[in-house]
Amino acid sequence: MHKGHALLVLAGLLVATVLTGCGRNTLAVVNGEKITKDEFYKKLEQMQVGNPPAPAGAVVLRQMIGEKVVEQMAKKREVEPTDAQIQRKVDFEKKGEGGLQAKLQARNISLEDYKKELYAQQALVNIATKGVKVTDEEVKEFYKQAKDTLYTRPEHVRIGVIICKGKEKIDKAREQITSGTDFSTVALNMSEDELTKGLGGEVRGAVVRNMPGVPKNIIDTAFSLKIRESSKPVQVKEGNGPAQWVIIKCLDKRPKLVYSFNEVKGQIREGIAFNKGQKQKSLDKLLAKAQEDAKIKINSDRYKALAGSKKAKKKTGDKKD
Repeated sequence: MHKGHALLVLAGLLVATVLTGCGRNTLAVVNGEKITKDEFYKKLEQMQVGNPPAPAGAVVLRQMIGEKVVEQMAKKREVEPTDAQIQRKVDFEKKGEGGLQAKLQARNISLEDYKKELYAQQALVNIATKGVKVTDEEVKEFYKQAKDTLYTRPEHVRIGVIICKGKEKIDKAREQITSGTDFSTVALNMSEDELTKGLGGEVRGAVVRNMPGVPKNIIDTAFSLKIRESSKPVQVKEGNGPAQWVIIKCLDKRPKLVYSFNEVKGQIREGIAFNKGQKQKSLDKLLAKAQEDAKIKINSDRYKALAGSKKAKKKTGDKKD
């Protein structure tokens, strides 16, 4: 149920320009020319995502309908997610690589919206696991087998970078930083790396030791910095390509963490139960039947085919947007 995530990322890229408050319907202004909210939403509806390609609006609406059906099923079967179940997943993510806040920022969603996503996911889990038995021995054995892979977080650091081809330009960037100019501002104005400059230099994802594809001197420099500290220019040369210069800023640093059995035993039990429940209850068929039986009314000709079953289509309105 994560097909809508690609749309969220896409939306973030489309509005990476400087947002302004010039007019209630104005979303962005580029060299004095406005991009309106209406234009933005129309573009999103026309955009094709996924494989095979489908209109982004249809993908998101299909996801939302599916989530609503699952939530209603959980309520009917008296297995609605509890606050404790949702909070347990939030707490686990907080300790994960980069932390929960970094994940929310990367996807441009709020904690409350993230909890709504977790609610729909948990509803599905609760439907599948109702009445399913898992022994303590199964849980312990799974932890033993997965401890070093799933439940060990390596030491890592999140970084920002300013990348320039010439030594003179990188020295000017360093001079601005040492004189008090914010790192992200310098990155936006002077970095020559198109992937990171629009993000204020921030590199998505964490850097770990011995990370494939990342030069050793970059990794060593990143781990030598204190949080919020910036490095002197570091020269990088890969293969036969030209040398580049990089200034690195440490945005966050986390030590190695091994989750204890007690911290994850509930999650493991739930995962084993979900796998068993899927097989025992033919979950895919169960969900398909629930959606087929659902009375879905869609007030848009553009999306009314998503109502699905003949029964639902009779209920579908013909009202246009």
